[in-house]
Amino acid sequence: MATPNMGLVLPAVGVTVGPLWASELNTALEAVDAHDHTNGNGLPITPEALNIDSPVDFQGYGLQAVDEVQLVSKAATVATPGAVYAVSGDLWYTNAAGTAVQITVGGVIAGAAGSISGLADPASASFNSATGSFRWNATAATRAELDAATLRLRSAGGVSAAWILLSAPGAGVTSYTLQFPPTAPASVSRFLFTSTTGVSSWVQPDASTVEVSGTTLRVKDLGITTAKLAASAVTTSKIATSAVEEDKIATSAVTTDKIAGGAVINTKVAVDAISTVKIQDSAVTTAKIAGGNVTEDKIATSAVTTDKIAGGAVINTKVAVDAISTTKIQDSAVTTIKIADSNVTTDKIANLNVTTDKIANLNVTTDKIANLNVTTSKIAAGAVNGSTGVTMDKLSPRITVVSQSGTFFYTGSSYQQIVTASIAVAAGVMRVCLQPRGNTAGAVGRLVFESVFGSQDLGFIKLSITGAQTFDYEWAFKTSPTSAFDCYWPSAAINVTGGSYTATWYVRGSAAGDQWRPANFETVLTQG
Repeated sequence: MATPNMGLVLPAVGVTVGPLWASELNTALEAVDAHDHTNGNGLPITPEALNIDSPVDFQGYGLQAVDEVQLVSKAATVATPGAVYAVSGDLWYTNAAGTAVQITVGGVIAGAAGSISGLADPASASFNSATGSFRWNATAATRAELDAATLRLRSAGGVSAAWILLSAPGAGVTSYTLQFPPTAPASVSRFLFTSTTGVSSWVQPDASTVEVSGTTLRVKDLGITTAKLAASAVTTSKIATSAVEEDKIATSAVTTDKIAGGAVINTKVAVDAISTVKIQDSAVTTAKIAGGNVTEDKIATSAVTTDKIAGGAVINTKVAVDAISTTKIQDSAVTTIKIADSNVTTDKIANLNVTTDKIANLNVTTDKIANLNVTTSKIAAGAVNGSTGVTMDKLSPRITVVSQSGTFFYTGSSYQQIVTASIAVAAGVMRVCLQPRGNTAGAVGRLVFESVFGSQDLGFIKLSITGAQTFDYEWAFKTSPTSAFDCYWPSAAINVTGGSYTATWYVRGSAAGDQWRPANFETVLTQG
């Protein structure tokens, strides 16, 4: 029997005997080996039987009787020459040079033929999606010119609201070519220069005259030299106030007619510039001389006569310090009203110059004598007495300190303090005294020393002055139990620098059992 699709004759099982059985089987297997699914050579292959997992090579043959071709949309263009494909829903074609060409844009043909009149081979107009730019070609190798009225430019990368419009001038335009430089400027310090033929080039500024600062072209400091100034170019308004200095004016250039009336003021006249011949006779009046300006070396000997001095012209500021000596003052001419308060100080009076007949009665009042100016040498012997009205508050300070009471014992060289007094004094002589002091009962003070050896033993008393300086004085003496000491002074005056000083008395015995019994005495500090 024969198979229905390929007509293969197969042996009947149990019927066909060899060698016919073997011959039929071999013939059938050879037909199967050579089958190609053409008519009578196997069943036709259905789409369901195909599993295409790589490109199908049609070996240069085309597709015939195709109802439609459905393209899968890609994300980007491909570089395969001759490929037709879809990108994001639009139809694209990649030419033999590998350039992707868009065929449709949305629902329209991209660059449909006839949309630009006169656009015929070899001219072309295209859009390069890779660079985002349009390309206008006159030929395949030549760009076409663009003839338009204006060109509106916006920011790249988007549609900006702002724009720049490039346009030619209005009426009266003469045709010419404006050609840009062939290269960018070599440095920022260049500016664009255009020749009469419209050819532009980058020009380097003159480094000594013109410079570029940021985006500004300006004249360089000191760039305008004398050769750059035209005759009469520097007018009055071009010269700044005080700009014409001394070395800018030629010798003898400032003539009389160049000086405005009243222009030569004090600051314009040099020191020593006005000599004697420059001053008219009688031109220097009192009002022209500043206070203290006519010094001794400016006046010729015997030049200032009585008739040269105006009445009342010699005021206080015109007289130099120490200029009026004793021989210049008439006897009795210096009256009380001529001397300012506190102006006659000690250093203004020569020794023995103020005699009794020079001072009016009662004219030397308290406010005329400076503090501490009446020193010992200024007071005559016997002048300060009870009838002069000198009260105790006018004498040097006196400070009284009542002694301790009781009995004190001393052994060996140890001193015992018995009284202390303090005083604030100025620099000068200070004196200290330890003296008896009377009381209301008429008794006198005593500083009694008693010794176990009798009255022939020695007692010691010490005075210590402390403050800015320190002074120590010590006395040794013999005494009886009833003796009283009138006054003990240091052997010499104490010269102090001033300040607060403290005087302290100390006593001690010379053997065990010695004792002092101080009673009713005082320390007196005085100055002067």
